[in-house]
Amino acid sequence: MALPVMATPISISKAYSPGHVTGFFEPQSPGNISKNELQRGSKGVGFCIDRGIYTTVRIFEADTPSYDITVSGYPSGSNDVSKWVIRYFLDLADRPVRISVTHDTDIPIGFGLGASGAGALSLSYALNEGLKLGMTKESTAQIAHKAEIVCKTGLGTVMSEFTGGFDIRTASGAPGIGSVRRLPLPNYKAIILCIAPISTKMVLSSYEDRLALSELGSKMMERFMGSPTVNNFLRISYEFSNSIRFIDDKCRLGMKLLRSADLGCGVALFGKTIFTLVPDELTERALHCLKNLEGTLFKCDINTNGAIVLRA
Repeated sequence: MALPVMATPISISKAYSPGHVTGFFEPQSPGNISKNELQRGSKGVGFCIDRGIYTTVRIFEADTPSYDITVSGYPSGSNDVSKWVIRYFLDLADRPVRISVTHDTDIPIGFGLGASGAGALSLSYALNEGLKLGMTKESTAQIAHKAEIVCKTGLGTVMSEFTGGFDIRTASGAPGIGSVRRLPLPNYKAIILCIAPISTKMVLSSYEDRLALSELGSKMMERFMGSPTVNNFLRISYEFSNSIRFIDDKCRLGMKLLRSADLGCGVALFGKTIFTLVPDELTERALHCLKNLEGTLFKCDINTNGAIVLRA
């Protein structure tokens, strides 16, 4: 029996976005949210890690627009953000095409490591390249930001992953509209323990949660801006995490162990994921504190480049 002839893609493009950890943040209050998604978002402080999502896009000739999505290593899910981004770009294409997307991730999904933002941003970059639209990186990143806002999977992650490094989002909004400031973070490692996921959409859909987070985040941001250092970031991240309802005893135990070893820490938002930032010489101490706890433990470097288009 003859084998089916496989279609040849008319273009293949690839992009990468780092993951991101937010230690504390200030979402816009429920009564102060713009109708323009590009002006929505949050202030906050966090850092990009050198683990993230690699996205490959294959474009095929087609009579009608269509698409498929594969997330390597994960069962088929809703992929709401990726679907939103693809549909947006299908409307921009100059002819009907079929888009085949593969997300390869080396960060757990749903654990507060910015996976939805990284998926949206790397996908936007790859689609812009594959469809030869010629959009700027900033304009392309704005599409990813809008996708996260509409799908309620994030508020400022795309801005941070667009920028890279240890970042302070000082004004809400998409890249080119909000503002971000980078701080130096030489020779630091991130130690991360992923315990369990939390639904960001569930949290951001709650009026009461958003209002409480906005009020708490405003106070924390003001305190941090008075002394924008790594140690103060870890100190405020710890206080922030202990003031919200999503943190359980497993997270508190991990933070207690780190703090007993004189290591600052916090919880990645939103996930039941403990993190610390330490100089190179303290990585083994931090790993030792968490090695016997349930979850996925790893260390990684800080990504300073942000999202990029890769050679296909």
